[in-house]
Amino acid sequence: MTFTGSSRDGATASAGCWVFDVDGCLVDSLTGSSLRRGARDLLAQLAAGGVRVILWSAGGDRYARARAEQFGLDGLVDAYHAKSGRDPEGHYATTHLGVGPGPAVFVDDRPEDLAGDLDVRGVSPYLADDPHDRVLEELAAAARLAGGEVLPGAAGMAGSAAGMAASGAGVAAEAPRPAGSGGTGAADINEYINE
Repeated sequence: MTFTGSSRDGATASAGCWVFDVDGCLVDSLTGSSLRRGARDLLAQLAAGGVRVILWSAGGDRYARARAEQFGLDGLVDAYHAKSGRDPEGHYATTHLGVGPGPAVFVDDRPEDLAGDLDVRGVSPYLADDPHDRVLEELAAAARLAGGEVLPGAAGMAGSAAGMAASGAGVAAEAPRPAGSGGTGAADINEYINE
């Protein structure tokens, strides 16, 4: 089952779509009681730019919606989906999300669980409230254009670790996925760029 979110009139398919994992990405995965620093601002920035915002979770679409409501994010979200089904390589299926026809960006703390042909922005796992965590603030800064507009896809975010380093962003770029690895170790996960 899929729940549509709020009645956000500004979202358009041509502006693109950002898909966020819930636990460990936006909400702490240990207690579920804290929202990651910068999450609200990033979602608000995307919503204001007409970008569709989707939350999805292995806990299901109802769970994703409940978390959004818990933190007052539901007015910024267009749809909620379950992470369900995997392809033969073990990556989560994404065809049920309806992210097209514009560009789609996936933000996840387990980028290795997504297919290599997707635009994935890996973030460090958010385990508990951390006042020093700035990864979503940096992702929002990397997504901005002059004049405050938002680019929904990789073209607006440099699309590479080198481009993000040049922009000063401290977030991971696209996740490396070693062929046949079935998973990644710490060395294979996105490299963070320290300020």
